[in-house]
Amino acid sequence: MMKQKKPLTKEQYLRRFSRSARWRLGAAVVLVGGMMLFQVWHCFDIPWTIGSPDGSGTMTEGFASAAEWAIDVGILSALAGAAGLILARCFGRRWMALYVLGMTIAVLCIMSQETLLRTDPWLTAAEMASVRGCLFRWAGLTGLAGLIGTGVALC
Repeated sequence: MMKQKKPLTKEQYLRRFSRSARWRLGAAVVLVGGMMLFQVWHCFDIPWTIGSPDGSGTMTEGFASAAEWAIDVGILSALAGAAGLILARCFGRRWMALYVLGMTIAVLCIMSQETLLRTDPWLTAAEMASVRGCLFRWAGLTGLAGLIGTGVALC
């Protein structure tokens, strides 16, 4: 004869949901943030503008999509961070890790967006590589600080 399982109590269910959802949301935030940074990295390899005879230029589709992607991901990660903050208040402090991670990705998106919009599109390839190196040096430090903060929030 098989033993019947007792149904989960509300607290057990919420605890189990909270644990699995926290990792899924955190993984989604990291994945989307990584895709955004990859898109920005690739953006420095494509032409930014198409020149015209009067000296003005039009943004290429690849550059415009990278700039829009950075804005969209920044907004979504900030919303995920806000959700983490609310869930930390409701269910437990470990949701604070999602808040820290979401805010880190939002800051990285802002840094990328500002660098993309403030860089002169007529720079040479060597100058673009220099700008990319500077951006990702700061992005690496910011990302490292965010990961450390996430780890501290999980402890």
